[in-house]
Amino acid sequence: MSKNKLSFASENLVVDYLSFNISGFKDPEPIADYLAGFGFNSILKPNEKTRGEVLIYDNENSHKVTFVKSNYDPVSKSYWNGLIVRFSGKDGNYFYQLIRRKLINWDIFDLSCTNLGRFDLHFLKHLSESESREELILFLADSCRKVKSRFPKTYAEYFLNKKGLLLEMGTRGSNHRLRVYEKKDFLEFELEIKKIAIQSYQDFLFLDDLEEFENKLINHYYKQLKKWLALDSFYLDWFLVGLRKLVSLEARAPFEKQEDRLNCLVTSYLNGNVLNSWVQKEQFFQLIQFLSFLRTLSYSIQFLDNQAYFVVEFAVMDFISFTGSNQISTYQRRKALDFFSSLQDIKPLIQKFSKNEFRRSVMFPYLKLTKQNRRWTIKMAIGEEFYLYPYPFIFPADFLRYKNKPDLEIKLQLIESFSTVGLKKRFPVESFLSRFSVSNKELKKIKKQLINLFFVLKNSGLIENEFSLTSKKGFNLRVENLTSIMVSKSEFIYFFEKI
Repeated sequence: MSKNKLSFASENLVVDYLSFNISGFKDPEPIADYLAGFGFNSILKPNEKTRGEVLIYDNENSHKVTFVKSNYDPVSKSYWNGLIVRFSGKDGNYFYQLIRRKLINWDIFDLSCTNLGRFDLHFLKHLSESESREELILFLADSCRKVKSRFPKTYAEYFLNKKGLLLEMGTRGSNHRLRVYEKKDFLEFELEIKKIAIQSYQDFLFLDDLEEFENKLINHYYKQLKKWLALDSFYLDWFLVGLRKLVSLEARAPFEKQEDRLNCLVTSYLNGNVLNSWVQKEQFFQLIQFLSFLRTLSYSIQFLDNQAYFVVEFAVMDFISFTGSNQISTYQRRKALDFFSSLQDIKPLIQKFSKNEFRRSVMFPYLKLTKQNRRWTIKMAIGEEFYLYPYPFIFPADFLRYKNKPDLEIKLQLIESFSTVGLKKRFPVESFLSRFSVSNKELKKIKKQLINLFFVLKNSGLIENEFSLTSKKGFNLRVENLTSIMVSKSEFIYFFEKI
């Protein structure tokens, strides 16, 4: 885990507040003395409204902890008899790093009467000068409308204060409170997780099972923001990337069964690099077929200069069978062998992926082809980033194989259109169809195959039911079902990812 930020779904989620509720009378001085050893000065407040008095102060200490007695509960409208131990801002982040390093002795808090009271996570989204105030207002307004339409009892408002625009969802007394606000060149997304919502995870924290605690907490953060915010916005590009990682690792529907996950096509985010030749297109498709095939294999792990490599061994025939090609075809066997031989010089194909995980190390440092009794076997080492990367886009079995050149062209274009960050996808239908110098009869077949694959995506629950069409004359039309005539008259087909 990184030094200051939570790992797993997003390397940029930061802890900036946590508190503990200790029931009954508790003398704060032993806890204050203990925390002073970690550089904390202490303040004691008899209630929330008073400034408080100094318990411990040392010029050498650079952090602060606050103890609050008899906290007022706005939900029950009564005073709770106990003690709150509060760490906020950089002090909260520092205390959590002590927990991460397993330096905190939880006995000092007496866990028989202590609960985790609140835990805040935030993400800072960098704002560029090209992003206008109007676009931000539109995002905040759309998010408020979403909450008010789906959760009418949840408070949701945005307004302008002295520091800038601020969106608030939930109240101080609720289990969740989300605040989105401008902060210099950033937009901060801060979620307060309180009461039963955070206490359901506290056992993992107190048992120092930090990996499980963080996994559950980050999952919680993403699910809450998904519920409340308008997702189709460039302000949430970071969020969609992290959310897809979670969804991918949970094996998104309809790929819940193991056998379904092993019969699908996976890919990552794609950039705009054009694959010009048929050979390049075939090689790239073979690469993503191979990524999918790797998920079916067992492995061993070896290290080289602290770089982990996953070693796999398989029959070439098994890969050919996985791709749906003719297993006894000499041509298919030769093509597969050529592909595997080219893996150690795969940089141009890897650059098709827009994420940089695949470029940190040599991906295939070792590859051995062996022929025995007319059967080719491959033993190879694969870079950890390549083997374990949680591919965010999973396509159904119909996308795993192709019948002919037009079929591959359609699938590659659909995969490229789909494998982008935003929820709104664009298929350039006019420029795509212009690639084919075929008869009208053959062109009609291509359009029909495109429509069928859109239906497969809808039926698999990967895209919304509605399409948005932009005609060659600039008109816009929303439809649920595509026809060949609609495809012929469109410049672009827009479709929307379900997440």
